[in-house]
Amino acid sequence: MPHRIIHWFERIPARRFLLGLILLQFLLHLPVYNLPPMGQHTWRQAMGLATARNYWVEKNEFWRPRQDVRIAADDVGEAYFELPLIYWLIGQSYNVTGFSHANGRLIQFLMGAFLLVSAYYFARALGYHQGRAKWFTLALASSPYFFYYSVSISPNLPALAWFLGGVALILPELKAERFGFKYWLGGLFLVMATLSKATWLFFGLPLAWLFVSQLRRNKNLKVLINGGLLGALVLVPSLFIFKHARQIYDLAPQERQYYIELGPKPFPEDLIGILTPLWKGFFEWYPQIYINWALLPFFVYGIWVAFKHKAHKSERGLFFLIWLISYLAFVPLFLVQLTQHEYYLTPLLVIAAMASAYGIEAFLLSKGQRIKHVAILLLVFSQVIMVGRVSHRWQSARQVPDELLERLPEFEEVLPKEARLLIIGDPGPVVWLYYLNRKGLVQPIQVVDAETLDRYQSQGIDWLVTDDENVAHKEALKDRLELVKEIGHFRISRILPPQL
Repeated sequence: MPHRIIHWFERIPARRFLLGLILLQFLLHLPVYNLPPMGQHTWRQAMGLATARNYWVEKNEFWRPRQDVRIAADDVGEAYFELPLIYWLIGQSYNVTGFSHANGRLIQFLMGAFLLVSAYYFARALGYHQGRAKWFTLALASSPYFFYYSVSISPNLPALAWFLGGVALILPELKAERFGFKYWLGGLFLVMATLSKATWLFFGLPLAWLFVSQLRRNKNLKVLINGGLLGALVLVPSLFIFKHARQIYDLAPQERQYYIELGPKPFPEDLIGILTPLWKGFFEWYPQIYINWALLPFFVYGIWVAFKHKAHKSERGLFFLIWLISYLAFVPLFLVQLTQHEYYLTPLLVIAAMASAYGIEAFLLSKGQRIKHVAILLLVFSQVIMVGRVSHRWQSARQVPDELLERLPEFEEVLPKEARLLIIGDPGPVVWLYYLNRKGLVQPIQVVDAETLDRYQSQGIDWLVTDDENVAHKEALKDRLELVKEIGHFRISRILPPQL
């Protein structure tokens, strides 16, 4: 029986395999498509979806995306984070269907499907046979990280899809020393990857190694010239876009600048500050979210098999070693982020999937029937783990107050459509504004005093929404708020002018 399964899997045509895998993922996600943003990093999803809705409603320019955090009457909320293509597409889709939570998740799923196709052809471009490429793609698709973010708005998986797709197009052309349409289309994919997530600029290094390797083999000057032109094609747009993003950032009010990240984070100053994110990232996030507990035996065994057969000394083995070196160069810039943000490990999803693919093949090609049976059981169970590890994010760990999920029409009845809000209590800090479909700002209660309230009110902020019971008792606020309605733990108040 195991032999038949292995034989069937390796003989199934690539297109049929990919379509079947994409269909399986689509069906498993059916309960999720109509859900509003929730779960891990709801704030990141809300930022993207707010950008999409503003494209739809306000018809702003593609390169000047807008957020909901706005203060003065003439503040249009401009904030540039990354290439806004997906957000723009979602916004345009609302012109066809009207507003729907499903649009964002379905468009993100299309990018997830694109990633699976890119992953397969990436492995093939590196010279792996069809069987290894399929196991690699299946392992990547079985990651709980992929399962969650393939329907949750975030730039990380789309950027990975563009990068792997770019490499898949470029490598065959490089090996044949053809520098035509497919080569430059691959270059365009790399541009899309680096504009979507600047992280991928670091991973030009393993690609550059392949160019050096090709140049050393054939000593063809065309390789050097076209490699240099490709590097320029990728770098120059990133420099222009960073300058553009910086200009928008400098013009934004401080309250919006607060959550726009355009540079690295400070490196921890003490040992605990270093070890805590390292432990969280590599010993919790990585095995649980990226590898999949059921695939962990394959991952560990795959690494052992790869080193046993000295795979690290081959050209593609060196490619992956340089990939790891590139990640090690990148991660110190954002090390502190690993404590809360698992997506900073995204480039290592490729390593997890390839090591697991080595291990799966080794298990299935072993002589022992029990080992083969165990391998098949683990592969089946991996699909249960994939779903089970992250499903709570759409159930018990939604990171959105129940009132906003279940009683939203009550907020709509009270808050005027054009009202500018001061929100106290949203840890997002953009989630509540997105759900309420209003503009305004979010501040912690500690910084809101009478002077701050006067300044905001003079700029058009005339409503306060909070679930913090301390707001009503704060001396600077208690005589300035007229309670209009309570909805669960939420209090909606009109901000009164100061008493003379």
